[in-house]
Amino acid sequence: MATRVPIETLLDYLEAGDSVDEFLDHFPSVSGDRAISVLAMIRSPHNNVY
Repeated sequence: MATRVPIETLLDYLEAGDSVDEFLDHFPSVSGDRAISVLAMIRSPHNNVY
């Protein structure tokens, strides 16, 4: 069963200086590929997320 983790939680970790690996350690239901995909989507100039 997967647990949903808000994107904001990932961003909070990164803003606090934590690495993606640290975030993934705390949220094992999130795959590394998923976290990287979300970051790429947010970084895209064509996103409507933020």
